Amino acid sequence: MKKMILSMVAFAALVYSCSKDDDKDSTNELIVGKWSMESQYRNVVTNNVGKRDTTKFPAGIQTWEFTSNGKAYIYVMTAGGAARDTGDYSISGSNVIIKQKALADTFKLVTISSSSLQAYKKLISSSTKYTEYWFNYKKQ
Repeated sequence: MKKMILSMVAFAALVYSCSKDDDKDSTNELIVGKWSMESQYRNVVTNNVGKRDTTKFPAGIQTWEFTSNGKAYIYVMTAGGAARDTGDYSISGSNVIIKQKALADTFKLVTISSSSLQAYKKLISSSTKYTEYWFNYKKQ
C-alpha cells in the first residue's frame, strides 16, 4: 500500500512540476517558420443565426512568417496586387498578438504542430452581428 501511495505522489509531483513556461516555449519554437494558408472557414452570425462557408486558397496567396527574434512578416496576394506587412509578434497564453504599423491583431491558436497551425479570430460588428474566422496553415 505504501508503494502505491508513493508511486501516486511521485506521479502527481511529476505532472505538476511541468510549468506553463514549458508550454509557452514549445509554442514559441513551433511557430517559427513560414506558414501558407490552405483554407479559411467563416461563420457570419446575425441575430443568432449563423451562415458558415469554407474558402480554399491557392498555394502562396497568403503567408505568415514568424522569426525567432519576434518579427512577423505577412504576405497577401489580392486582386490589386501583393500586400506585405512587417510587425512584431508575441505569444500570450494561447494568443498570438501581431502588431503591425497601423493595427494590432490577436489570433487565438486553436492547434499548432510542427506542420500545421489553426488560428481563430472573432470580429464583432454590432450587438446582433459578429463574424468568426478559422485560418488553416501548413508549414512550408
